[in-house]
Amino acid sequence: MVMIDKLEKEAISIVNPICCGIDVHKEKLSVCLNIGGEDKIREFGPFTPDLMDLRDWLIGYNCPIAAMESTGIYWRPVHIYP
Repeated sequence: MVMIDKLEKEAISIVNPICCGIDVHKEKLSVCLNIGGEDKIREFGPFTPDLMDLRDWLIGYNCPIAAMESTGIYWRPVHIYP
């Protein structure tokens, strides 16, 4: 019981109030941008113009960090284009 009480009292601090999660698929990227607890969800295509749109969207919200999940090699173009 002591351990449970300790866990209930500790809060998780926010390290990055603006961050992004990207789920990379073969034909699309599912993107969730979190801004201070509010989620903005969009999908982008996998081609260069789509990746540039994703980049511009994230820059527009001053997003400094993104986490990416992918299977296979589909992550490579997302990683290459800044």
